[in-house]
Amino acid sequence: MKNNAGLLRGLQYFETVARHNSVKSAARELGVTASAVSRQLRELTASLGEQLVVRAGRGIALTPTGRQLANKLAEAFANLEHSILGVVGAPRPQLRLAVCTSFGPGWLAGRLSDFYRVNPDINIELRLLARTVAAL
Repeated sequence: MKNNAGLLRGLQYFETVARHNSVKSAARELGVTASAVSRQLRELTASLGEQLVVRAGRGIALTPTGRQLANKLAEAFANLEHSILGVVGAPRPQLRLAVCTSFGPGWLAGRLSDFYRVNPDINIELRLLARTVAAL
């Protein structure tokens, strides 16, 4: 097998080809040339030692092994995307507090630092108000 980066690129290109059933459409989605996609497919086939696609008229068709791999890759890439979004793309819960200046700096400040230590994933927005407002 080739290096991990090259193998992952080949798997990504293959999964895209399988989804579109077309090298040309896959190339368009990936932003590369059709010859670059074809080259990746050849290298992946050589690396895995398995035929994944065959020519079918003017297009391609997946072999049974190719279909099985494509299904596994679609699931794996969806899981990866979900995992990445869960780590870097997920909005953090937010706590908004509005307190009067006589209350916030003294009593609340110490408790907020304790709260934040226990709940580091929560954004805290604190507004200090010069006057008391009616509760909603």
